[in-house]
Amino acid sequence: HQWRMRIWLLKEESEAYKTLFESHALTTVFVPVLKFEYCKEEKLKGYLENPQSVSGLIVTSPRAMKLLDNVCTNYHIFVEQLPLFVVGHKTLSNFSGTFENVVMGTNGGSNLAEKIVTYYQTHPPPTYDQPLLFICGNYRHDDIPTLLTDQHIPFQELIVYNTILYCNLSNVTNEDPSYIIFFSPKGVESITNEYPVDHRIWVSSRLVAFGPTTAQ
Repeated sequence: HQWRMRIWLLKEESEAYKTLFESHALTTVFVPVLKFEYCKEEKLKGYLENPQSVSGLIVTSPRAMKLLDNVCTNYHIFVEQLPLFVVGHKTLSNFSGTFENVVMGTNGGSNLAEKIVTYYQTHPPPTYDQPLLFICGNYRHDDIPTLLTDQHIPFQELIVYNTILYCNLSNVTNEDPSYIIFFSPKGVESITNEYPVDHRIWVSSRLVAFGPTTAQ
């Protein structure tokens, strides 16, 4: 029996990751560390039924975009006329329609916040009485709200899903991993609740993180 290097991926199972790693003779172990619950769908629907009540949409996560897409099935034609401020192509790909005016941040929320400010300085809406609608989760970063507040750009935050720490160890065996891959800061918090920082796996495994915030 040939020994194969084991890699823990701290996320729900993904066929793409599994195929990639196993094609290089690496054993993947998926360890879900978070779960998500949607909320306030009716409130979001209320905004989408009256798109003139907001001057644009801010979406910074794929989950928020999925909910927006699901909820606005009957309102695509109206919603797509609003400016969309979004972080990355991955988030945008979760919307099945086509926005007429997309402003994309390329390196997280702070970059997008700066682009929103630039957009407002060069494309003033008819009235600043209508806020931007910031559709987000309960653990969003402060970059966008802070800069918009500083620049006196009105916005309304709507939390549409909650992230809950939940470590599912059902796939874990006694064999320690060679690598542990982290995907989010909350994932780090969740797994260290189960394996304290003095546990042997933090010494025996190499740690890999997506993004500087998670790495910190």
